[in-house]
Amino acid sequence: MARRDPPTPLSHDALLRFHVVSIVRARLLAGEDRAAAVAFAVDMEHATPSGELRRVSARSLYRWLSLYERGGASALEDRKREPVAASRALEARLLAFLAKERADDRAASIPELLRRAVQNGLLETWRDVDRSTVYRALVRMKISTGRTKKERDRDMRRFAYQHRMELVLADGKHFRAGATRSRRVAIFFLDDATRLGLEVVVGTAESAALFLRGLHRLLRDHGRMGILYLDHGPGFVANAVAEVCRRLEIALVHGAKRYPEGRGKVERFNRTAQNALLRALDGRAEVDPSCEALELRIGHWLREQYNHDLHESLETPSS
Repeated sequence: MARRDPPTPLSHDALLRFHVVSIVRARLLAGEDRAAAVAFAVDMEHATPSGELRRVSARSLYRWLSLYERGGASALEDRKREPVAASRALEARLLAFLAKERADDRAASIPELLRRAVQNGLLETWRDVDRSTVYRALVRMKISTGRTKKERDRDMRRFAYQHRMELVLADGKHFRAGATRSRRVAIFFLDDATRLGLEVVVGTAESAALFLRGLHRLLRDHGRMGILYLDHGPGFVANAVAEVCRRLEIALVHGAKRYPEGRGKVERFNRTAQNALLRALDGRAEVDPSCEALELRIGHWLREQYNHDLHESLETPSS
């Protein structure tokens, strides 16, 4: 009898696939139909050889079953792909030039790289090569094609100030009020150190005029802050806002999107305002939807209730 070579061990991925396929095959042998057997395996969490739990999709499972039925367990291995050339349309010397230029200047765009290739005699015009062809070639060569963000362009200052009026956070919260469900927006001003609600103004839309009216009242009643933190709302990015802050020597910070150090406190306050007051104004016949009446109502809540509540992060009332 000829001696058989020992079977090649399966990879971890193939072992997981074989395990899931075995569950389905066992239920098929018990008389269950294919769709029900696959649905049973899809609803389960399957342990990988490394001990992690994973779920599989029905589409993948049907493909694994087909592979197993055609070629056995070895067919569940990932197929080895032949290495693909960076590009069949671009010459090797052009690819080498593009790779070198991109490595030396990561801010250079693909059109800029093609213009440099024209200047160096590698192309007659930069339109001779499609930009998407160059993009795919750079990706295959594992060369970054995106813009490089400089860390110094982002505000990385600490958002945990010890003294009042060092940093003031401002944000607009949209809501509906009255029986007519009128659309309104309230712009709140919060002190970072104490979480004290300093001011609120209400309008029909978020605008620079509404924000500056609230800023004027804030400066009149509480004085000048060192830093003013805003998001990218239409009322906050206006040139008039920047000019006012420049003349008053107030540092103006527009936080990056999803920047937790600046947005976390504002979003937490918005959730509190929504749950404690704003949602109760929607559709209520006894609520006057005029901006003046709403400003009085919300201002009273801010000063007489919110400012006396316990703040978990401070372990003390803000007032």
